[in-house]
Amino acid sequence: MAEEPVEQAEGGAEGAVASPEAQGLRERLASLERNPARSNPERLALPMIIIAGVAIGIGVVKWVGGRQIADYDAALDSVSEMLIANDYDGAVAYLNNPISSSFNKEPIEPEQMARFFALSADSIFMGQQSKGLNVRANNVRSVDLYKRARQMHAEALTPDRRARLATGLMSLNEFEEALAEIRAIPGDVTDQKHEMLKQIIIDSRAKGMVDELGHGESIPKLLNELRDSPGVSKSRRLWAIAEQAEYRLQAGYPEGAIEFLLPELNRLETLYSEDAGRLFVLLGRAYFEIGYLDDAREKLSHAADPRVLPGTSEYWGEARYWLARLDQIESELHNARDALIEVTSRFPQTHLAAGALLALGEIDAGLGDVASSIGHYQSAVLEIASRGHDGFVSIDDANASLIERHDDMASRGENLKALNYAKLIEQLYPGRRPPADVVRLIGEAHQRLADELMAGVPLKPSGELDLASVDPVTLEEARSNAFAAGQYFEQHADQLILGNPDEYAQSIWLAATNYDKASAADEAIEMFTEYVQVRHEDPQALEGMHRLGQAYMAKGDFGEAINLFEQLIAEHPRSKPAADSAIPLARAYLYVSGDSRWTDAETLLLRALAGGTNDFTPDSADYRAALIELGMMYRRVGEQAQAISRLEEAIDRYEDLNENASVLFALADAYRMSALDIAGELKEAMPQSERYELRALRLARLEGAFDLYDTVRKQLMAKDKRRLSDLDKVMLRNAMFYRGDCVYDIGDPLKSEDVGRSTESFTRAIEYYDTAAQRYSEDPSSLVAMMQIVNCYLALGQQRQAETAHERARSRLAELPDAVWDEENMPMNRRHWEQWLESSLLLDSNAPAQGG
Repeated sequence: MAEEPVEQAEGGAEGAVASPEAQGLRERLASLERNPARSNPERLALPMIIIAGVAIGIGVVKWVGGRQIADYDAALDSVSEMLIANDYDGAVAYLNNPISSSFNKEPIEPEQMARFFALSADSIFMGQQSKGLNVRANNVRSVDLYKRARQMHAEALTPDRRARLATGLMSLNEFEEALAEIRAIPGDVTDQKHEMLKQIIIDSRAKGMVDELGHGESIPKLLNELRDSPGVSKSRRLWAIAEQAEYRLQAGYPEGAIEFLLPELNRLETLYSEDAGRLFVLLGRAYFEIGYLDDAREKLSHAADPRVLPGTSEYWGEARYWLARLDQIESELHNARDALIEVTSRFPQTHLAAGALLALGEIDAGLGDVASSIGHYQSAVLEIASRGHDGFVSIDDANASLIERHDDMASRGENLKALNYAKLIEQLYPGRRPPADVVRLIGEAHQRLADELMAGVPLKPSGELDLASVDPVTLEEARSNAFAAGQYFEQHADQLILGNPDEYAQSIWLAATNYDKASAADEAIEMFTEYVQVRHEDPQALEGMHRLGQAYMAKGDFGEAINLFEQLIAEHPRSKPAADSAIPLARAYLYVSGDSRWTDAETLLLRALAGGTNDFTPDSADYRAALIELGMMYRRVGEQAQAISRLEEAIDRYEDLNENASVLFALADAYRMSALDIAGELKEAMPQSERYELRALRLARLEGAFDLYDTVRKQLMAKDKRRLSDLDKVMLRNAMFYRGDCVYDIGDPLKSEDVGRSTESFTRAIEYYDTAAQRYSEDPSSLVAMMQIVNCYLALGQQRQAETAHERARSRLAELPDAVWDEENMPMNRRHWEQWLESSLLLDSNAPAQGG
């Protein structure tokens, strides 16, 4: 069986055109294949060896024709020459065929096989390097081949090959094994050993290994080893010293760094060199961190001297960065800002730029330019998140800085700005969850902004927020922030589910309440249910049941809401949540039954008003809501006298209700409907004194209704049209039509008793009806005004005007489909139709006489 092929390094065959030297080698190989094999009776046939997985899968050169190698040593020598000539693709091709395909035809010795493995590894390793690649599969294969070569022959790996094996192991994060290979490199190649030791320190730190590497190996130990190695170069020794000082600073031991650096600086031949410059930067930074600011400025200024560090050196940039931070502390913000801008322009996309951008974000915030501050923070966050921990500025540093900005803005009530800073923290953790405290912070920021946007929203008479009165854009923004807050608190609870049970429960509660504010009924129900289940013994669980019932109400699931409220009231009758549940339970009864269960609702509301708890007093929002709810309910079910009593009490008790259009409209309606009821009573026989009293009461109710309708009209017309809810629009329309009805009903019984006053009333009614008809000319309700105008003209004896108005009304009626009369809130009832029918009969009976 032929040996598995050695493939080219992954990444394509760019630059695979062979050099002239390589072409010459190939011609020599072709002649070599034709020479007879050299015999050696002492060679032992080696069992066929399968190189498992040598091929990597790209560009295999197949051997066709069955040729075989006559001399393995000469063939492998030629491969070595190919590698010297940088013909890596040619080397791979020849190793595959004819060399590996000849293994089952010609015997091969262990040394030759070891050499084959080593050259195969060289071809992959060096071929990948020549193309600027660092593919894990290539590294795995070359490491495996070098190890196989050593298994076949102990001396197979030269120092260069040990170095390549160590490099491959380092790329695979096998640092301990790589160290063993480096330390095994012979002493006569110390420069290479020291460079690789330095590289293994750099690579391990870049991968976040800031201390222990395992099995007794650590970065501090390696730094000591490199610093104290015999024959180490001056530059590498100073590099190790600087890294050791850096390590002490990162570990939080600035004083230890100072004590370490001072002797080393005194050992230098000159303090005006780049090597000295970096040590001065570290010394200045250490003094900065212990608060010795004058010493820090002195050492950093020395480092920034062009005789010490050139302006192109990143260490010069670091000195400038720390000098800027000193200016920042001393409130020289503009000087600090200029220096940091210079650092970012000279050293973009480096650890220095990330630190400078972070500091610029802080400085711009201090200067009051929040937009620029957030822009710099955004750039810093992107850089830091992509770099991770590089020893200069970390994710934790950026996190702390942004939290400080967030807290500052939140303390000033700048909630949107606080949220913008908080959201940037989240971007420090791309693809993973931020820490729990960050998640909670962002949730709180969203919650504060939602509350700010909802502040000042008036209450409905029921005690709920009148969201319809809020600008739609503002309302959507508030709901969006409340929903986001709910999501973050829910995420925070998930992160604490196995940790702190109290914080977990609190976050569940906050998630539920924010979902509730966002009108996200399903999410609120899920969270309130979870809270009630996990905290069923907590007193707040009763409130949770109450809020859960309200969430079911918001969803329209009145049956489930009724079950929860009834359970709460039955099991905990003396609790505040039970008292608070009386009003929503009453509403649920009314909603689910279409007011048919009004007596059940009445019982609950009257019991609440009688005082269930110390909190339920006339000054409480719940008492107010119950009183208004009771009055509204009485009006809907036709108990107008009781509706008037409760609504008048509410308006007298709560002065602000004089500005509440819905309450005023309800009382106006109760007055008007009561007047209609009284009109029916006046048709019955009764003592004259009682009749006078009822007439006076009817007149007072109609006049009161007119005044209230007119007040509602003025209030709603004064509002921004964009802020009018659908209910507002219906109330405005009906108030305008009902003004005419009130004046018409005042004049109607006076036609035979007080002609002058009757005439005045009908004339005014025509004016109000006409105004309403013109404003709502496209609305079906305009027919109400048109038919009432006919009745008014007839009552005034103006036959011709009545006929004209009658024809217009009939034409309007013909235009309207029957479905328009199904609207529940249409300002038209059977009485209007009956009155128009009587007028129509009168007009038709007079028509022949008028014609004659």
